[in-house]
Amino acid sequence: MLIDKQARIAIREFVQKRLFDYGITTSFTDSESLINSGLLDSLALLHLIMFMEQKFSIDFVGIDFDPDNFDSIDAICQMLKHLMINKLPKDWLNKVDIFEELESNVRTYIHSFPVIFDRAQGSYLFDQQGSAYLDFFSGAGVLNYGHNHPKVKKKLIAYLQRDGVVHGLDMATVL
Repeated sequence: MLIDKQARIAIREFVQKRLFDYGITTSFTDSESLINSGLLDSLALLHLIMFMEQKFSIDFVGIDFDPDNFDSIDAICQMLKHLMINKLPKDWLNKVDIFEELESNVRTYIHSFPVIFDRAQGSYLFDQQGSAYLDFFSGAGVLNYGHNHPKVKKKLIAYLQRDGVVHGLDMATVL
């Protein structure tokens, strides 16, 4: 993930330089709170925003300044990635290149498919041009019934229409 790596390095170097300029030699991790530890105050935040605007050509005008987005190097990189994705040309979001740029390298198998899947029915996936591919992955959600089984779809739509819980991690929810 090129954007994430470059951003992380640049932001970490910026924060470390700012700390050094203030005579602070404390080390910190990417997940450590910069705000709670006092490493990021309002002036440092302003400098960080100006740095990111210049370095990554991001315009922060009209963006909600939620402190959680600036609390750690990890949070800053996540916010920056989101802002950069929203800055991409709309047609690029339908190209395989975006997955090469933004997708994790942990799951390498996804990089071997030169298509973007648009829809699915039964045991088939369909790309943007309508070509059908037999779904050999058959993930847990589709293994027994296939993609978009009419009975499952009907129940799912009814559940969503009544504002059912979409994700509750491992907590108990009504079926």
